[in-house]
Amino acid sequence: MSTVVETSLANHLSRLNELPSLSALLLEALQLLNSGYDAHELAEKIGQDPPMTAKILRIANSPFYGRARQISSLADAIVLLGRNQIGDLLLSVCFTNIIPSRIENVDYSFFWNHCLAVANCTRKLGLVCDIESDMAFTAGLLHDIGRLIMITLYTEQYRALFDDSALALHYLGEQERALLGFDHAQIGGHVAKMWNFPPEIQEAIEQHEQPPSPRTAISLSALIYTANLLVYQAQQAENGNEALQQAILDALELLAVSTEQASCIAQDSLTYADHITALL
Repeated sequence: MSTVVETSLANHLSRLNELPSLSALLLEALQLLNSGYDAHELAEKIGQDPPMTAKILRIANSPFYGRARQISSLADAIVLLGRNQIGDLLLSVCFTNIIPSRIENVDYSFFWNHCLAVANCTRKLGLVCDIESDMAFTAGLLHDIGRLIMITLYTEQYRALFDDSALALHYLGEQERALLGFDHAQIGGHVAKMWNFPPEIQEAIEQHEQPPSPRTAISLSALIYTANLLVYQAQQAENGNEALQQAILDALELLAVSTEQASCIAQDSLTYADHITALL
C-alpha cells in the first residue's frame, strides 16, 4: 500500500470507533465452537441472546434444512445442524445486525444477500481447493464490509456512487479512492484487523478485488475474488460481459475448477443466501 493511501487511511481510521464492537457473546460462542464444544454449553451461551436464539431456531426449522421433526431447543439445533452450520448462522445473524439499517435508498437485504452468497460460494470453493471452510465462509461474508462502512460513515460523500434502488455491486475502487483516498477493500481489511480476525482473513478482504497471479499458489484471496465474480454474474445475469467471463475463466483455471462445477456452486449459493436472508 502506498504512503499516500496509508496517510489517507490513517486520517480516517479514528471514525471506525463509531462502529459497534463485535458481540462478546458471538466471540465466546465461536471460541466454544472451535475448541471441542459441548452442545448444551454452547446452547446456554447463545441462549443469553433471545433474539439470536429465535432466529437460529426459525432458520433451523425452515424447509431448507428438511428436518423430519420440529427442533424445539438450541441444543437440538446444534446437534442436528452441526458445528459448521451453527457457526455460519451465528456469524450471519451477528453481522447482519452489526451496522443499523438507517441509510435511505440502500437495500441492505440485497447487500447481505450478496455477502451470504459469496460466503457460501467461497466455502464451497474452499472444500474443492482444500482451504479451511470456516475461514473461507467468514472471509466471504465480510468481503464487502468496507463498502457498508463507507456508506455508513460517509453517507453524503458516498451516496453518488450507487443508484437509488440498491448498493452497487460492481467495483468502484477508482471512484472510492478519488472520493476518500482509499477503497472499500482497504478499509475492510483494517476493520477485520480492528475486530481481531486472523491475518489471512484481513489479507483476503483487502485483496478480494485483485485478480490473482497465475503463478501464485491458491489462496483465500483468490477464492473470494472468484466467488465474488461468480455470484455477481449469477445475480446480474451478466453472461454477455466478455471481460467478466474472461476474468472468471482465468480465476477458475488457477483454482482447477470447471465452469460447470462453478456454475452449480454459484446457483446453490444464491439459493442459500435467498433462504437465509428471508429469515434474518
